[in-house]
Amino acid sequence: REILSTYKLSDGIAIDIGCGSGWMGIELARLSGFNIILLDLNREEVSKAYLNAHSVGVSDKIFPIVADAHHLPFKDEVAILIVSRGSIFFWDKPAKALRDSYRVLNKNGIAFIGGGFGKTLPRDIRKKIYEEVKRTIRQNNAMFKKWRKGRSFKVFNGWIHEAGLSNYRIIKNSFDIWVEIRKKEGN
Repeated sequence: REILSTYKLSDGIAIDIGCGSGWMGIELARLSGFNIILLDLNREEVSKAYLNAHSVGVSDKIFPIVADAHHLPFKDEVAILIVSRGSIFFWDKPAKALRDSYRVLNKNGIAFIGGGFGKTLPRDIRKKIYEEVKRTIRQNNAMFKKWRKGRSFKVFNGWIHEAGLSNYRIIKNSFDIWVEIRKKEGN
C-alpha cells in the first residue's frame, strides 16, 4: 500500500525479485491493476508464491518465474515497477543485479529494493519482526554475516556506485534500508 500511494503507480508490469512466498507482489496485485511477475531462484518458493496468490484470488494477475536476479530474463524496459524485499542481502553480486534491474525498468519506472517493513507498520511490531528475522538468520552464520553487512548505508551506496547508477536515494532508519532507483526519460 505504501509503495502504491508514494509513487502513484497503479498498473502495468511489476516484478517482485526474490519474491519468496510472494506476499509483497501478491499485495500489489490485490491493491492495483498491476500484472506481477513473481521471480525467485528457488522453484519451491515460486510454486508456494503462486499457491498463495491463488488463495487470495489474484492468480490471474500473477506470473511466476524461476530466475536469477543477476540475469533477469526480460527485454529492456519492460517494467514500470520493480520491488525486492529482503533478497538483496543474499545476492552474490548486488551491483550486477541492481544494474540488470535498471535495464529492465521502463522510462519513468521505479525500483524499490532493500529490506524492512515500511512506515505504516507500528514500531513495536517492526521491532518484533526484525528480531525474529535476526534470530532465524543467525542460525546460519554465513547468511547472518551477509545480511548484517548489507544493512549499512555505506555498503548500499557502494553497490549503487559499482552498478553505475546515478538517479537514486537511500532510505535508512533503525529497521529499514531501501534504495529507490528512478529511470527518467533520456537515462
